[in-house]
Amino acid sequence: MARTASLVGTVLLISLVTASPLHGQPRPLLPVDDPQAAGTLLPAGIILTRPEVFASYVYLRPEPDGTQVLQFHGDFSLQVGARQLRSQEAVVWMQASQWENQNFYHYEVFLSRHAQVRDSADTITSG
Repeated sequence: MARTASLVGTVLLISLVTASPLHGQPRPLLPVDDPQAAGTLLPAGIILTRPEVFASYVYLRPEPDGTQVLQFHGDFSLQVGARQLRSQEAVVWMQASQWENQNFYHYEVFLSRHAQVRDSADTITSG
């Protein structure tokens, strides 16, 4: 089944992988000589920051493969660490995933109408 959204306006598609732990808090930094510091590092693109999402309304629809589809209306904002995504409307596909022993969520975000992405260096992409 094709995942499509018919939203009017400017469209910006961003694929975003975030290791929002399925349980627990982000791990604190460890000294270099700590035995736990030799643990597995996460690949680039997977981060331990929990996303913060704001909007006026949201509709949730589960897909047969376990993906959760969230359709947001009205002043959507998603902040993950220093990156912030904003638009008037958005659709987020969220799927629980695992890399080695680390559980995380994989997000695909579709922004519509007055889309703006602010990255960590305060660079702004809009459309």
